Amino acid sequence: MTKADLNEKCLLKFRNGMCGFLSTKIYGYVVNYLRHATDEKDVIMEMGCFDLDEYSNNLNHSNPDYDIIAIRKTYLSQSDAVAAAFAYAYIADKVKWDWERPEHKEVTMAEIEEKFGCKVKIVKDD
Repeated sequence: MTKADLNEKCLLKFRNGMCGFLSTKIYGYVVNYLRHATDEKDVIMEMGCFDLDEYSNNLNHSNPDYDIIAIRKTYLSQSDAVAAAFAYAYIADKVKWDWERPEHKEVTMAEIEEKFGCKVKIVKDD
């Protein structure tokens, strides 16, 4: 998935767990993000945005917290996309995303050896 695949019908999930959506401006797209938090009595909602130009073609941002890691294409109007992004922020782990960034898991040699139950030597593929 690249920037060219995005449009204002996409709901987004960021590495930091927030959700967002694209909106149009005069000269291109804006990536909007939404944050939910709760304290003892209130639900706190914060909204902000970045120019899509701040993202690399592979959907990374200079602040990795805002890397786009999942996308769901929808047929929602812009106002409905705002409401959906707020809702998705609450249920992001249960959403069927159309695209999810493949992630690599970092492991230590000790973790590998524990998994196999013996010493391990890493060799090159032929």
